[in-house]
Amino acid sequence: MVAPEWTRASIGIPIDTVVRIHGGTPGVRQDIQTSRNRVSVVRPGSLQPKPEDEYDVTYVYGAEASNEDIHARSISPLIRKCLEGYNVCVMLFGATGAGKTTTLEGSRGRDTRGSPDGDGLVHLAIDELFQLVHGKAVSVAEAVAKRRRMPAGMGFSFFLESSFLELHNEQCHDLYSKGTAGSLPVSSWWCVQRLKQSSFSTCCVQQ
Repeated sequence: MVAPEWTRASIGIPIDTVVRIHGGTPGVRQDIQTSRNRVSVVRPGSLQPKPEDEYDVTYVYGAEASNEDIHARSISPLIRKCLEGYNVCVMLFGATGAGKTTTLEGSRGRDTRGSPDGDGLVHLAIDELFQLVHGKAVSVAEAVAKRRRMPAGMGFSFFLESSFLELHNEQCHDLYSKGTAGSLPVSSWWCVQRLKQSSFSTCCVQQ
């Protein structure tokens, strides 16, 4: 498979590895060194990282970076490519307490899970998606109206369908369902079909 030109890759499905650095505990020695495109792990008893402990990545976000910063640089381009017909996916993984939930759901977490207000990547991505869809509908309607010399109106409407899944302890949880009603094994047909709908295009790694 030849990757699209926008990926700057030549063969295969492109994967961007993005690292977000957790602020850590004040006064505790940091065991990593970072630059814009590299993460280096300093082992206990060492002052400098060894070559085998250095990893090149697409981009590193420091502890001062906000969810808005991550969205603007790494997520927003994917939203636009999604509307062009490409399959995109954002996957977060990391140790417990690394900040995955805060990144996805924002600083207010569960308080905004059922609300349109929030500063997590999920809220920011959905907000931009609907803004772009609306803008596309308006621009198409204006173009059609100009060609037909008629007053502009909505040229067409969009139908959006989504699923919200969590994989944990070999269970696939439908976060749109209440309680445990939406929990199924990861190997279930329902879960596998939804996971197959996306191709990995960017990967956000928590440290």
